[in-house]
Amino acid sequence: MSKTRFCNLLFRYISEGFITVDIETKNDTYMYDFNTDYLFLANDYFTLTNEGAMSFRINYKDVKSIIC
Repeated sequence: MSKTRFCNLLFRYISEGFITVDIETKNDTYMYDFNTDYLFLANDYFTLTNEGAMSFRINYKDVKSIIC
């Protein structure tokens, strides 16, 4: 998935009032909570830091889908 498509989907889900989404990659699924988790965007990857202070660095090209 491209960075642009990834960001557009996230912003759409936020504007529609969703609180959490699942980010499905080739190897795993990560839950992202808009209220408690942090998402840092870079050019080729993003870093997802959850409430438990666990960080995951994920390449955009590895994202298969975003499910709400």
